Amino acid sequence: MARYWPDIARGQATATLAVLEHAAAWTPAAVQLHAERRGNELVLSGTKRFVPFAHTAKLLLVAARTGDGEDGTSVFAVDSQAD
Repeated sequence: MARYWPDIARGQATATLAVLEHAAAWTPAAVQLHAERRGNELVLSGTKRFVPFAHTAKLLLVAARTGDGEDGTSVFAVDSQAD
């Protein structure tokens, strides 16, 4: 995902945070979207309620559950065109 940072720094591309879920309040322990390793890939399963600028962002920074409690939340850089 490092290929996006120069364009973002020049203002030619945008990135956005995808953290808000159905509960409406965001805390790391409340994240329900789940990240699972399948072979050489990580698969994110779940939904986010609101992602600002999602329609124009090239890069999404997505909070996902990778373990238990607050320490079990990770943020993944995801290409907005990913499946």
